[in-house]
Amino acid sequence: MSDIAKAFQLALDADDVSGVALNVGTGKSTTVLDVAEVLASELGVEIEPEIVEKFRHGDVRHCWSDISAITDALGYEPS
Repeated sequence: MSDIAKAFQLALDADDVSGVALNVGTGKSTTVLDVAEVLASELGVEIEPEIVEKFRHGDVRHCWSDISAITDALGYEPS
C-alpha cells in the first residue's frame, strides 16, 4: 500500500480528524530532479530535465512536508 493510501485509510478509520489538515509525505527532502525522474519513469517517457541554475527572488530553495501532526494524530509512518 502506498503512503498516501495508508494515510487516507488511517484518516477514514479515525474519529477525531474531521476538518483537520494533515500533511502526508516522507518527511525527507526530495529534489525537483528526483521528482522529474520518477514521473518520467512512471509515465514511460524519456526526458532530460533542463537545469538552468537561475534563481528568482522569492523562489523556495528547500521545502519538505512536516508530517508530525499526522504522525501524532494517526500514528502514520512513511514506508
